[in-house]
Amino acid sequence: MPRWERNQGGGTQWKKAGKPIPPIVLGTDDVGIFATNIYNKYCNLYYQLLYKKQWNSNEIMDVIRELDYNAKIYRFGWMEEKEEGVCP
Repeated sequence: MPRWERNQGGGTQWKKAGKPIPPIVLGTDDVGIFATNIYNKYCNLYYQLLYKKQWNSNEIMDVIRELDYNAKIYRFGWMEEKEEGVCP
């Protein structure tokens, strides 16, 4: 479970209350060292929200879509791709 979700009651609650939250991205470390990948990170997030927090699938997918959107903006090389017309 992400620290922001566990310790602060959830970014979704902040958003519903009209409070700004910083853009959050889900990332992964070196696969060779930590034996994980980004797919596993998203699966773990889905599992935690579904079974530990009792969220419904639509709520979870809203969070995942937002994380995916943020990841496209805040990934390395985004500005170069935007200038080349590769990225929106």
